[in-house]
Amino acid sequence: MTGEWLMLALGVLLTAGTALFVAGEFALVTLDPATVGERPGWRDRSVRAGLKHLSIELSSAQVGVTITTILLGYTAQPALLTLFSDGLRSTPVGPALAAVLAAVLALVVINVFSMVVGELIPKNFALSAPYATARQVVPLLRVFTSLARPLVLLLNRSADGLLRRVGVEPREELSGARSAPELLSLVKRSAQEGTLEASVAMLLTNSIELDALSARDVMTDRLRMSVVGREDSADQIIALARRTGHSRFPVIGADRDDVVGIVHLRRAVGVPFERRSEVPVAALMGDAPRVPETVRLGPLLVELRSFGLQMAVVVDEYGGTSGIVTLEDVVEELVGDVADEHDPRRAGAVRAADGSWVVPGVMRPDELEEATGIVVPEGPAYETLGGLVMSRLGRVPQAGDAVDVTERGRTVRLRVESMTGRRAERVRVRTLDPRDDAEGAR
Repeated sequence: MTGEWLMLALGVLLTAGTALFVAGEFALVTLDPATVGERPGWRDRSVRAGLKHLSIELSSAQVGVTITTILLGYTAQPALLTLFSDGLRSTPVGPALAAVLAAVLALVVINVFSMVVGELIPKNFALSAPYATARQVVPLLRVFTSLARPLVLLLNRSADGLLRRVGVEPREELSGARSAPELLSLVKRSAQEGTLEASVAMLLTNSIELDALSARDVMTDRLRMSVVGREDSADQIIALARRTGHSRFPVIGADRDDVVGIVHLRRAVGVPFERRSEVPVAALMGDAPRVPETVRLGPLLVELRSFGLQMAVVVDEYGGTSGIVTLEDVVEELVGDVADEHDPRRAGAVRAADGSWVVPGVMRPDELEEATGIVVPEGPAYETLGGLVMSRLGRVPQAGDAVDVTERGRTVRLRVESMTGRRAERVRVRTLDPRDDAEGAR
């Protein structure tokens, strides 16, 4: 009987060994190397060394788990079988049934104990506190790695060889880099769990998604540009600034496709009052930097800041003018609308009494979703809601025209409320309830 209890005590020690290896494995996998940094303690140095040779340490932990689990089966399970068999002899069950019950009980108890104490508890602890766990167990794990290195290297190289045969190159360390979708998911979870404020999460999300947009997505198209002609006078710049609230204007030559420069209001104000009607814009303007409409906002922001630019002309693949983009346009994609007391009030999405939304025709589909929660299809043939209507109609729309579009299983009706020239000025957006009858476009 004493021998059986000694075997059980040895089984407890083996389970503790399993727990150590499991905790070390999960702590190393979970731990961010930046957490350890360059801390001088010997435990921290040991953790850094473990992270540096991660593949070997993980293999060592798996070998340790396998060895301790096998030894547990050879020591504690027979001891428990003997104890249960002795206990069942005094029961009414026969010897054959007692032997079966004892074997089943011993197997269940040992496996449950090993799984709960040796694996689940240390795993959850390591996931909850990876740094603290690593500091305690990795030094011991590295001692075992040193002792079992020949066996660990043999097994590790055998596994690496098999991986290479199927075209997979083994890696010594886990990648610390994260893709943009992974970062977005991490930010979203952090915001949901309250570890990031909503405003910070929004800024991080917009920063990560910045390169998904191009200059074409945020520019002011050439038809909506506030421009001055090169032959206009300084006082016309001042008048245009009063009317628009802007301080910089593209300077055009023959037409809006011919942007020859950019002029700042302060150059016009600097002209003596009595000469403002005489001095031409051409004498006041500066160069007009140009960027392709396909340039992503990340590189565009870097370029604008590097050269101290506030405005650039956006050109298409043929060299024609598509519009203008400003530093403010890019910054607003990061932090939202930036307005001051001189900015004219911009008409955005307005909720009508019937539940529909009246929005600018130049609003983009992603801006509509952000403002109203309504999703409409995006496509390469158009950039705005007005463009979407025109694309579906196959012609220039007229006030009263409407189209129905479906996205994510929901049908949305877009109705042109007003036109400015050939451009849809205001569009009414309504989500159609599936129970609504199929009323025609009014």
